[in-house]
Amino acid sequence: MSLMTTIFVADAKDAKGYDCSGPSASGIERVDLGGLTNLDFEVLWAILEGEEWTPEKHVMPEIGAQEGSW
Repeated sequence: MSLMTTIFVADAKDAKGYDCSGPSASGIERVDLGGLTNLDFEVLWAILEGEEWTPEKHVMPEIGAQEGSW
């Protein structure tokens, strides 16, 4: 399963005031992406920390139960 995603990079002060209602609403550049999976986010997390991806540290917990079908 993938998630519709908006990614932006900002310092903590600017991130707190981020307004997602429009591309220039907050004056912060952003990229709208689709098709990102948990693994994509895990690898991005490792890259941002300057580390090699390891399941012991970078695996994201499951948000909801995956029993059954859609």
